[in-house]
Amino acid sequence: NSIKDMQKHAPQLLLLDGDLASGPWVGEEWISRFAYGGTQEEAIINICKIAYGNLKKRFEENGFDKILVAIGDHELGDDSNWEPGSEVSHLLPIYRDAFQRIWNRDGQGNFIYSNPVGSAESRPVGTPWENTSFAYKFKNILFVTVDIYDQPDPDQPVGYQKRSVYANMPKDHLRWFENVLKEAKKDQEIKHIIVQAHSPVLSPVRGQR
Repeated sequence: NSIKDMQKHAPQLLLLDGDLASGPWVGEEWISRFAYGGTQEEAIINICKIAYGNLKKRFEENGFDKILVAIGDHELGDDSNWEPGSEVSHLLPIYRDAFQRIWNRDGQGNFIYSNPVGSAESRPVGTPWENTSFAYKFKNILFVTVDIYDQPDPDQPVGYQKRSVYANMPKDHLRWFENVLKEAKKDQEIKHIIVQAHSPVLSPVRGQR
């Protein structure tokens, strides 16, 4: 049991780098089974409640109450489905919202990682990443979890793969990130900064399908 194995090391915090489940959960079969008479969007939200909710509960029941999760392509419908104009491309905000409801909010719906870093907000409020990118100070470490996925237009190709989504940090997202790092340097308690994101280090990445 992998969770039991982790318990042997008595970790105080978990970092998960995404791809916890595999979408896209799109189509009539998924709607009929999980939307309960509702829409495709509701089906995705309900599936995420079940998949992520149960996984989070399992961690918590085994003593892991601090879990920082970087959103991955599978949480956003899987990159192979991001063809410009596709249904999955247009559902990207739904996937993102369903993910953050489980991992980044408490039972009352409050954002968990809300403590500022100096004068910097803990998350890029007012941007598409305001609920999936965040900074969290734990003891003498600042953890910065970044949602690296950018979709300028669901109908337009971007990046070397020519899909509707690519790894990118537009100005408003990057400005927040740089401000967090700048403020962290002023905090004498912070000795280490760890950044996590679900993204290849270099692109294009050699591969085949």
